[in-house]
Amino acid sequence: MAWLALKNNDYQNSQIVIVTNTNIDLAIRLIMRMKGFFEPLGILFDSKENVLELNKCMIEAYPSLHIDSFRSLDNPKFILLDECNFFPKGHQEDVRSVSERYIAKSNPYIVLESTPKSPGR
Repeated sequence: MAWLALKNNDYQNSQIVIVTNTNIDLAIRLIMRMKGFFEPLGILFDSKENVLELNKCMIEAYPSLHIDSFRSLDNPKFILLDECNFFPKGHQEDVRSVSERYIAKSNPYIVLESTPKSPGR
């Protein structure tokens, strides 16, 4: 995601969204890991814990519990649903619905990734 934001200017003035399970700490850890990529280069960020701005592209992490702020984005170009098989059942449907509505608006890449939880799910 950092590479997408930095490789050229295609992602300027857009958003990359990461939706994690209900735990906000997991969302924060993902952004902190990305910020850590740049520390050896002496680049530090003073943004909120769940936000990283690279080349005018906002990378933001949200827990599946608080997708209301995820509903009102201007131009998401990449949406990652992280470990989505472990979202509570109602959250899975809500997050997928909100993500798919952006297809008509900004045609983002939508990636659902997860380790298997149990057979039939």
